[in-house]
Amino acid sequence: MRLGRAERREGELWRLGTQWTPSSKLTVTAEHSRTASRPISSEDETVTITNRLGSTVIIGPQVDVTLVQTLTKNAHDVRRGRTFSLVGSQRLLDGRLDVSAGLERSEEASTNSPLNSFVQTSLRGDAKLTLDALSLTGSYRKPVKLVNERRSGISDTRFTAQWAKQLAGLDLRALYNNIYRHNLATDKTSSNQKAELKAVLPAINENRLIPNAVFVWEQTVPFTGQAKTTVSAQANITGSLERFRLSSGLLVKRTVYPELKKEVTQTELHTSVNPITASKLQPQFDLRWKRSVSERPDLGSVNTHSLTSSIRLSWNPSEKLRGTASAAYALNLTSAAKEVKKHTVTLQNSLFYRLSEKSSVTGTALTRLNTETGRSIAPEHSLKLQLTADFSYRFSETWSLTTSLGWHRQAALSTLEKPARAFTINAALKASF
Repeated sequence: MRLGRAERREGELWRLGTQWTPSSKLTVTAEHSRTASRPISSEDETVTITNRLGSTVIIGPQVDVTLVQTLTKNAHDVRRGRTFSLVGSQRLLDGRLDVSAGLERSEEASTNSPLNSFVQTSLRGDAKLTLDALSLTGSYRKPVKLVNERRSGISDTRFTAQWAKQLAGLDLRALYNNIYRHNLATDKTSSNQKAELKAVLPAINENRLIPNAVFVWEQTVPFTGQAKTTVSAQANITGSLERFRLSSGLLVKRTVYPELKKEVTQTELHTSVNPITASKLQPQFDLRWKRSVSERPDLGSVNTHSLTSSIRLSWNPSEKLRGTASAAYALNLTSAAKEVKKHTVTLQNSLFYRLSEKSSVTGTALTRLNTETGRSIAPEHSLKLQLTADFSYRFSETWSLTTSLGWHRQAALSTLEKPARAFTINAALKASF
């Protein structure tokens, strides 16, 4: 919560309710409540009075009926509302099938603001069927709101199928999801379909390496914008090999935009290696390669390649002190009308020290060198230096203070321009509730 952004208010609430259960198949509830609130700086009080009457009847299916009446008034307006809801649910086929349906109608009238008066009717239905390894779920929502005889609302129909099975040592999981939406005001529709199959293969290397594969098909037709179809295949292997933790993966993804006749193919390969040591110094090596090819008959082809490698050292000599040092290199290559190649080298070091249970300091140093070359552009070189120091203090479980001092310098090495320098001071008072 930022200071000065919230208005302080005071209020009161009282509630009186009762419940009557004449039999195991009938329950009746009633409740009356009154809420009052006002700003500290004025007498503009808002009062809300609510009366609620409900009943639950079990006659095979369970039926819930609720009627709620509200009255809200202040110095500027008086609003009256009424909501009636009817919900029925039942479990069939020895508990394997759950079905429910509901109707809700709400009316709200404003004395001084007729434009805020409305009538809304909502229909809903849900069903879930479970058959051993297969689960089928469906839902339907249709809220229709009338304001000055103008209809609005978005109906939502969903279907989900899930299947899980172990076959021949494979752990298989399949998912299909279909969402269809209809905007009643504009008569536009949108849909999203997604099918996914995940296979976890038997572990290898004495059960220390676990391979898996994921196949995904997705088709999206938005209310506005371009429809697209995506197909992807991903293979991963995680676990330990000798004295190293290993995580590697390959992703191939193809996206087609039929209206634009555009096709995008993405390929990504990554690996991460962590030596298993008892030392307080923990190294980590990461390597990632990406390739993207975008093709259109009218614009031709655009190829983008990127290669990123990094090494990171984490140092934890004690509970109060820890540090991290990293070095990273990134290469980005774009091949189009103008081929551009960009090299980036980043060195970063941070040190954290806990002064007490409530306070801590953190220092960070960053150096980044960029080099950009191309066919028709002159080589560009830039250097960025950054030093920051942070201090944090927690007053309580709710309030904390963070201050930061920073020094920044950025220079274009390929020109005679003077480097840009900046000093920054930041302070933030935070409240967590």
